[in-house]
Amino acid sequence: MKREWLQEQLKDLPEEARKVVIDSIMAENGKDVNKAKGDLDTIKAEKQQIETELATANTTIADLKKIHVDNAELQSKLTEYENSIQTMKSEHAAELTKLAREGLLTKALGKYKAKNEIAVKALIGEINAKDDKDYETLLDTRLKELSS
Repeated sequence: MKREWLQEQLKDLPEEARKVVIDSIMAENGKDVNKAKGDLDTIKAEKQQIETELATANTTIADLKKIHVDNAELQSKLTEYENSIQTMKSEHAAELTKLAREGLLTKALGKYKAKNEIAVKALIGEINAKDDKDYETLLDTRLKELSS
């Protein structure tokens, strides 16, 4: 949000009142932006940690395959671990999507200055979107409908 835009919108107010209102709006907007940035940093850190763990697990599996090629039981265990890793990847991707969308929702609720976030979330309902960009567009559309 740009201070100049707010000044243009509030040009009819006296200078002192306009400054107080703009400072208040900018401070509130800064809180929302910083919260969204914090959520994003947390998601990035979790992703990095899981990618590191996954790389270590894949290296271990590859090394074990080289050492014990003839051992059928070990091969079975390795297949089981590989399946487990795939499951964890899927769950991780779903969790990242959920966290990213929660961040988008928080940002959008701040943009529309929702008074009761829980009630607005209930009114919005479930949004089925193919990706985060689509989710953000659909969310924005629903919030515009609710605010009018």
